[in-house]
Amino acid sequence: MLVIDAGDRKGLQLAARRITEGEIVALPTDTVYGLACDGFNQNAVARIYQIKRRSEKKPLVLFVSDVSQARLFAEVSDLAQKLMRQFWPGPLTLVCRASDTVPPWLRSGETVALRIPDHPIPLELVKTTKTPLATTSANLSGQPPATSAPQVVAALSDEIALVIDAGPSPLAHPSTILDATGPYPRILRQGALAKEIQEAIADLWSKSGDY
Repeated sequence: MLVIDAGDRKGLQLAARRITEGEIVALPTDTVYGLACDGFNQNAVARIYQIKRRSEKKPLVLFVSDVSQARLFAEVSDLAQKLMRQFWPGPLTLVCRASDTVPPWLRSGETVALRIPDHPIPLELVKTTKTPLATTSANLSGQPPATSAPQVVAALSDEIALVIDAGPSPLAHPSTILDATGPYPRILRQGALAKEIQEAIADLWSKSGDY
């Protein structure tokens, strides 16, 4: 496994090239280390499921660069827009209704999960590769998520060829997942933002009968 320092510009260019070629890379985020690939490459997405020993019934999360790009892949409700404005970039994954541009291997029924991470490395890779990244935590299913590059190496050294090392994960907890498809928001995973999200939801309910 090749370990690249996050400050290595040529190394980041190599990581971007690997993604566009259909390979899997491990990268840092604001929450935990993740596995990432071109979200529109079905074979690469399937490979992530194989690496993680993950059920294909559990969809991956799409990293996007901004809200405009999110709108290309999802129907953004007023509720989702407010939460995006308040918590993106950051450790909030939003489940929204998928647009027609989202391929079936990135959907869970009619929905898609989106996030803008608060970390320069995945954001740069999304912009450099010009594609949303399909992502999930860098660990075998059922095991704790990796919060450092050495943990990724220990868990997955036989499975992936490249990991970007940016030191320990700032938050060291997975993102909060919130379903924003219905009339009321639902927290699907507590995650790093649980308290703040609950307060934001309560505030929305108090201000508008729509929520």
